[in-house]
Amino acid sequence: MIDLARGIREHRAFGRRDVRGYNAHLAGAVEFACLADANGLLIEPLGWSMLLARGGDVEAEAEEESAAPTLPEELIEAGWMRIGHGEEGFDLILSALSAQCSRRRIRLEAEREEDLVFWLAPDGEDGLKPRPPEPDAAKLREAMDRILKEGVPEGFQGERHWFVRHPEAPELIPVKAVWGVAVEASHGGGFSAAFARDRLRRAGFTVPGPDQGAADLAESPESVDQLPAALEGAERQITRNMRERDPVARAASEKAWRAAAEGRLVCQGCGIDFGKTYGPRGEGFMHFHHQSGVEPPRDLVPVCPNCHAMIHRGETALSLSELQALISRKETK
Repeated sequence: MIDLARGIREHRAFGRRDVRGYNAHLAGAVEFACLADANGLLIEPLGWSMLLARGGDVEAEAEEESAAPTLPEELIEAGWMRIGHGEEGFDLILSALSAQCSRRRIRLEAEREEDLVFWLAPDGEDGLKPRPPEPDAAKLREAMDRILKEGVPEGFQGERHWFVRHPEAPELIPVKAVWGVAVEASHGGGFSAAFARDRLRRAGFTVPGPDQGAADLAESPESVDQLPAALEGAERQITRNMRERDPVARAASEKAWRAAAEGRLVCQGCGIDFGKTYGPRGEGFMHFHHQSGVEPPRDLVPVCPNCHAMIHRGETALSLSELQALISRKETK
């Protein structure tokens, strides 16, 4: 019987010897073999993994198709499970594969998700253990409370984009850490932050972000750094960050500022309109800066990334009027 698990591991080892070749294999594949071991979820091109499982030389072969034709019947007989688009588990594995490709800065060549197929290892020593039921809202809440008490566990630190709002506390918590603690995952969990974000939203929790109808989120480095994965120091900036990240607040502010500018979204520092400058590609893109002491919705001010960075650069933040004065003095010289 073919030992596909060995082929998967050998192909992963090949990736450490030949990064370019491995990336080409990964990007060009449409069928993948999936195996869970101590290193997490391994997702490798099926054809190349089968070639290695049969004792072939991956470095001597030019074409995957001629080297290792896919034999579904052989895999099914060995207990491997085929998962296609729309079937249970597909989104989870696709999310992990997307994260793997993102880390390697490559894109899959497959034009549609429907073209992709995943083969799951059978249960057992070398296979995927049965996936437990997804945690409910109560379990996720317990995970949040545990993180606030004990900190973000090893393997889930470093998240800088997606944070869930605790229902009864001001903290924003990395979504991947919450999901990982809830499902008792380790070493990063084999799933992406986007996957965790979607599951937390489905459970009824608030995960602010640019995909919820407000203008594109593009935090300044200073703003992002004030919400590190370990949450140290986040309390000092939590109100402003929560306000700037809140999609409902951002949408209301955007509407108010557009109404005052004949439908345009204009930087209140330098005056750039990304939609006018870059066309459809730039339409709606803008940072929002929170002004303390100003009533909503105009407490969030649209500013371009450059102006937003200048506001926060230095020991003290500039007011909007101070920023405008700097720009005016530069223009009159």
